[in-house]
Amino acid sequence: MKRKYYIGLDGHSKNCFFVVLDGKGKIVSREKVATAESTILQFVNQFSGEVHLIMDETTITQWLYVLLHDEVSEIVVTQSEKHRKAKTDFKEAEEHARDLQANYVKRKVFHECNELMELRSLVSGYRDLVQNIVAEKNRYNALFRQSAIVRSGDTFYSDFELINSLRTDNQRFVAIPLYERIQQLEKHKIMYEKKFEANHRKFKTIRLLTSIPGIGTIRANQLVALIVSPYRFPTKYHFFSYCMLIRHKQNSDGVVYGKKRPMGQSQLKDIFKSSRLAVLKGSSALKMKYELMQANGTTQKAAYGALSRSIAATVLGVWKSGKKYDDKKLERKLKSTYSHVLT
Repeated sequence: MKRKYYIGLDGHSKNCFFVVLDGKGKIVSREKVATAESTILQFVNQFSGEVHLIMDETTITQWLYVLLHDEVSEIVVTQSEKHRKAKTDFKEAEEHARDLQANYVKRKVFHECNELMELRSLVSGYRDLVQNIVAEKNRYNALFRQSAIVRSGDTFYSDFELINSLRTDNQRFVAIPLYERIQQLEKHKIMYEKKFEANHRKFKTIRLLTSIPGIGTIRANQLVALIVSPYRFPTKYHFFSYCMLIRHKQNSDGVVYGKKRPMGQSQLKDIFKSSRLAVLKGSSALKMKYELMQANGTTQKAAYGALSRSIAATVLGVWKSGKKYDDKKLERKLKSTYSHVLT
């Protein structure tokens, strides 16, 4: 019979802290090792048998996951809640190991040895860049509002001469470096977009998703990086929950006392909401579905939510089937479902 071990790992960029329990819960090892492939593998490989490992979600978790995936029987990544009490690295690792042994791990984080996981750093960097651009543009725009100068149009942030219209030297002094940062950030944004285009040519999944209305190259890159595998979700309803597109009823003794949004990936919720707006600006069967729902008496708010879920379900279906989105097929289905509205 194989011996069982439960390893709690508290990983940091400089050192990793390990606590190992045997099948009876007895601590058999507590050790700090340098965060390097050779030292980590040397430590883990000394335990033969059925080895289960648990670690927190950190910046180096994916690297550790790939490194140890084939060395142990199971890897669990968890998202720990913030602790009020101060804890040592060894104490943290031990608590995780005991939770794993007792099968008491609540908040698991998805990781996989898949090259699509590597897109996450690119997507995260792009998201941070866009947020920085918005913040710098807001500061720049505020200087003109202070002088009661209303500017709009595509050239506002690229026309250096507009700075001369500001009232004071101090405003112009502040505006110049803001202008320069905006131009630099916009150049970086173009570089990201070129990477996304390269991924569109490289990955079939991204090309499939861009066939869906409202899903362009950038959104397809973001979806693939965040989801990685559609088979994580047995049904579209599990996917809706993960995308935070639904609310769960709070029920006690048969009494509903409110609704609660499930824990999930808020970035996916934002992507599907923005793709919904893109769909409504275009012409497709998805837009037709939104219009038919309203014509059938659905409120605008409910129709908005249903459209976001329809796009999400389409993404999941297209990805799993490996076939491009068929707008005509959905249109025929809608005409059959809403025949009473169309007549």
